[in-house]
Amino acid sequence: MSNCGSQEKIVITFDTDPQYYLKSLTYAGIIGLFVNSFGAYVILFRSPAHFKTYRWHLLNYQICSMGCDAVMTLCAAPVFFLPIPVCMPMGLFNAMGMNPGLQMIIYSTFIHLIFAATMQMFFYKWQMIVPTGSMLKFSRRVKAIILSFTYFIFLTPHFIFLPATFENQAAKKVQLLADHPVYQEVWAGNVSKIDEKVIIFYMNGDNSLAKYIIAETVLGSILGFTMSWFWMHTVYIFRQKGKYSNATKQLQYKKYLVNLSSQMTVPMMTMMYPGSLLGLVIIFQVWNVQEIVQIAIFLFSCHGIVGTISILLMNEHYRNYLSERFFNTVSGEERTQAISLNAVLQSSKKNSTRPSTAQPAIIMG
Repeated sequence: MSNCGSQEKIVITFDTDPQYYLKSLTYAGIIGLFVNSFGAYVILFRSPAHFKTYRWHLLNYQICSMGCDAVMTLCAAPVFFLPIPVCMPMGLFNAMGMNPGLQMIIYSTFIHLIFAATMQMFFYKWQMIVPTGSMLKFSRRVKAIILSFTYFIFLTPHFIFLPATFENQAAKKVQLLADHPVYQEVWAGNVSKIDEKVIIFYMNGDNSLAKYIIAETVLGSILGFTMSWFWMHTVYIFRQKGKYSNATKQLQYKKYLVNLSSQMTVPMMTMMYPGSLLGLVIIFQVWNVQEIVQIAIFLFSCHGIVGTISILLMNEHYRNYLSERFFNTVSGEERTQAISLNAVLQSSKKNSTRPSTAQPAIIMG
């Protein structure tokens, strides 16, 4: 940790009113509302008939992502002053006089809802792949219990450990300014009731933040391990099926796995990479990187937009609808059958007629 002398030598400064960053969050929030709302509309009204229950899992994930983006960009708009975990929300909630700790709880709740919705979504897809008669093929009641328990797993530690990091704010401020006088600049602005707007997460001798980080690490590990296991078991099932399938069916399996992998990794990376960067800044006490931190927060706030685009483009049914809606391409009846969960699970009928040269077949990738 840098001492005061070294801090003065490298001239540490904080921008307490980063207008460019705040405007970027606002624009991203407005765009996100349109993109995410459109994604919710497509999922709700343009999903194929065989999606049934899966449509509601997708919609649940979409709503959680949309809420997370809206809170991050428009409602909370947090300005962080790292490497010490100090934050000042400057969004709509702040204008309404909402306690900054409550703002962080609301935002963090949406993040955990995304984790739970993601696990539920891929648990459902995995269950659809598991062969009938397998001991891993659960009944509806067991699946309902597991899906409900998912929320308990991800929300309970969050509500237990996060509020504890907001306690003793007055004492934390005194110790922060004593250990790092450069943070006096955060309170130097002509903002009314500035003490009520700045929140400090850490103080020497207080292990509440460490407990919260450990809890979050455990939850992240559970999510990563479980989703990886779903994916690997899906690969195993498809390999077993592939031994007795023709080349067309094997290609369907491969495309399904590619789409599944993309839907898993693309949205999560928009959260994992910026989150990891913020963690490294805090752990290694890197100073004067406020602009980099703001870029990371901005990327983090685009999770919903990236997730929506990923869902719409990776799923062939939704991709076909977008092509028909915006590019006036041929209708869905004239397309080849989509590589979907339904197509993977059911036997496809052989098409004995070859496409004519006058109207070539359209192969959707």
